[in-house]
Amino acid sequence: MKPPKGAVALSLVQIDTTPANRLRGLERTLETVQELARTYSGIIVLPEIWSGGFTYREMRQVAAQSPGILKELAAISNAHDTLIVGSLPEARDGRLTNTAAVIDRGRIVGRYHKQRLFGPMKEDRHFTAKRSRSTFATSRGILGVAVCFDIRFPELFAKIRKGRAWLIIVPAQWPASRGDHWDALLRARAIEGQAFVAGCNRIGATAGTRFYGHSAIVDPWGKVLAQSSRRRDIITAVLDPAQVGEVRRRIRMD
Repeated sequence: MKPPKGAVALSLVQIDTTPANRLRGLERTLETVQELARTYSGIIVLPEIWSGGFTYREMRQVAAQSPGILKELAAISNAHDTLIVGSLPEARDGRLTNTAAVIDRGRIVGRYHKQRLFGPMKEDRHFTAKRSRSTFATSRGILGVAVCFDIRFPELFAKIRKGRAWLIIVPAQWPASRGDHWDALLRARAIEGQAFVAGCNRIGATAGTRFYGHSAIVDPWGKVLAQSSRRRDIITAVLDPAQVGEVRRRIRMD
């Protein structure tokens, strides 16, 4: 079947972000992103802190690499008319933020800073929460962004819905011990927000915590269009932004 006019290809790159052999892992991920951009020229999503994982003793070293990584992603985005989102640690004024840059046609058109830092993994001891926009105008329409633990807070997603986002992107490092919460919350936020939701999670383990994977793309009715398992994987779906308007017209929530 021919995709509808205005349809957008969305790809989620599910990887292990453990810092072991970080350089080779980073090169491999960038090669994957480039190949996806060349093939689909759509939207590509990476997990939370995908360049190194939550190993705090190395976090400032990982953050020092982020500007160079963003430049490489911008070059891929520009060469292949692709939009790329994934969170990286950024160091500014001596503080670390967990930041998802929205890279569109070679430019960073916005940054979302994680609002809710996850205390049980000591994220709040190492990162600073920072006020942030959560919706961004892009060449693929208005997108919403949240990061991992943010998904538990519906008020953040209500704000994104008010901003008229048709797609909400959620990079994450979500643990396997609460995998059923991940599955339920992705669907709930899609239904509540009447939007597509793309949750890109990691696999592997850090400091005894095993991560769930199961990255997923959910439509505005809460139907799971594509979902991975607990292995390295890429999932892709072709989305029609017009479906969001249709759902919002049929069931008015404002």
